[in-house]
Amino acid sequence: MKSMTSIEDSVLIFERLNSCIQEYCQAFGVLCETEEVILKSTNAEVVIKFAKSLDSIINLLKGEIILRTDAFKQEWNRQFIKIEGDEKIKNIEEICTPIWARIDKWHGIQDYRDTALAHNFRKKIDDNGKKKHINIFGLQNQEIKSIPNHISEFLLIACLINLMTLIVTSVYKMELARAFDIVDKNIVNEKCPAIDNDCEYINITNEVFEIINKFPSIKVLI
Repeated sequence: MKSMTSIEDSVLIFERLNSCIQEYCQAFGVLCETEEVILKSTNAEVVIKFAKSLDSIINLLKGEIILRTDAFKQEWNRQFIKIEGDEKIKNIEEICTPIWARIDKWHGIQDYRDTALAHNFRKKIDDNGKKKHINIFGLQNQEIKSIPNHISEFLLIACLINLMTLIVTSVYKMELARAFDIVDKNIVNEKCPAIDNDCEYINITNEVFEIINKFPSIKVLI
């Protein structure tokens, strides 16, 4: 199995993360337009049925874009700019300074990613020298940090990430091509059979309720 160089690693990761962000942002835009059309409908049943679901999907896409943006930044800071022996990386870092300056104005991205998206609504705090993870919903006097929210902000993020990816992949065209070649050779397609989800759910539910029946104080209605 072939392995990649550090540069090939990062360039491929940038390209893949950028592809995700562009795809999610495009879908986000289409769904926002669809939502506007639905809300203008005179059919109240249609509005109620689809508007809430669309809102949920839009919020999921927002979260995914924030996750991928933070992942892009982590790869940039923790891996890419730390690669030694290639002066072009320092040049790229300087070229992209204005881009990161703008993205970093949303200074709550990492905190939001850590507490609300990637983990379990807990925030790490220092309590007299001890690290504790506390429920964020119980925090008082919380600072509301800046995160992207409007479609225009997500479009700007997508454009800026795309610009950085274009810069990196323009400099490292051969490295990206080699990385794709390695991925193509290393991929093993494993076929996953379809499942009977209804049957499995019923069987597991029956098993769970058999256990619940052992505990008279626990009442569960479904």
